[in-house]
Amino acid sequence: MTTVITQHTEPLTVDDHDDTPLILVAALLGTALSLVIDMLPVVPVLGDHPFNEVLFPVAVSVAFAVALAGYRGPTRHAGLLERLAVACGVAYVAFLLSCITSLLLDDVFIGLHVEPWAAHTLTGVYAAVIAHVVVDTVRVLTLKGLLQLLVVVLGGGFLLSMIAVRSPDWWRDSLSWMGYDAASGYVFNSTLIVTGMVMGAYAAVLLRLVDADLARRLRPYLAVMALGTACIGLFPMRVSWWSQSLHDLSAFIALTAFLGFALMLARHSGFTRRFRGRCMAGVVGIWVMGGLYLLQIANYTFTELAILGVIAYLLSRLDREIRLMMRAYNPPRHNTATENTYSYQMYTEFDEQ
Repeated sequence: MTTVITQHTEPLTVDDHDDTPLILVAALLGTALSLVIDMLPVVPVLGDHPFNEVLFPVAVSVAFAVALAGYRGPTRHAGLLERLAVACGVAYVAFLLSCITSLLLDDVFIGLHVEPWAAHTLTGVYAAVIAHVVVDTVRVLTLKGLLQLLVVVLGGGFLLSMIAVRSPDWWRDSLSWMGYDAASGYVFNSTLIVTGMVMGAYAAVLLRLVDADLARRLRPYLAVMALGTACIGLFPMRVSWWSQSLHDLSAFIALTAFLGFALMLARHSGFTRRFRGRCMAGVVGIWVMGGLYLLQIANYTFTELAILGVIAYLLSRLDREIRLMMRAYNPPRHNTATENTYSYQMYTEFDEQ
């Protein structure tokens, strides 16, 4: 089979935004916020280094404010709730990065001493770097970017919870044990709450990209998935009988909603046969893993991780599928008729594989 590869497939865009004023404002506000926090009587401490009181609140505040102001969505139609959800997700990533930075400062720079004025100045620089990274990220955040944000929030939160959990045998029970542990509980539960919020933003963008009929059918499944994920963190296990019941029910409802979501994608004729087959294989795989756990063949924690891996894989393939469809049926305006024909042939050939 002979294929023709075009020399130009994506339009070039020029970023003419000058972020210098934003960076300067973020540096000044970060320094000022650092001074204010330093004068407060009780502040959460993150490590033993000189920045232990200001690192977390400054990073989270700056990241949230910049993301809320800069995010507009891939289609530039993001609502307030979607912008708030993305801002919370970005702020949570800033919190995770601050925790990692704090661990490095404690382990690498042992006995570090910095004058107060220098500590506040460096905190302002830290805030400026965060503002620069966040504004460049949210300005071009696509459906794939939201999925990556979702994975970073969930994966980073789980990793930090694994580091903080005190019980060495937590994995013999379930992932949710980290939400019950005193040391890791607030990180694990907040991770799931923020994950549910980011999932809601991801769902809003996805529903704007697919056709109206498919969006109408997918909307309830996506809403239940996002709400159920957040409720898993809102109701930790083993706190009380009603919290345990709501925790288990939320997890069951969220997983059931994803199975329905995957089956709906598998039935939609607009997607390639290979993708529809992968959706069906994912559903069967989740059922098989659940059966292995019920037969006491598989550990519950590793079953949960495997199911999360299947979900992440199918969502990543869905993003690629949507981009492929958009390129096939809405090629760039500068493409020639031959290139348009090749784009459509590429989609149909992919469907036949």
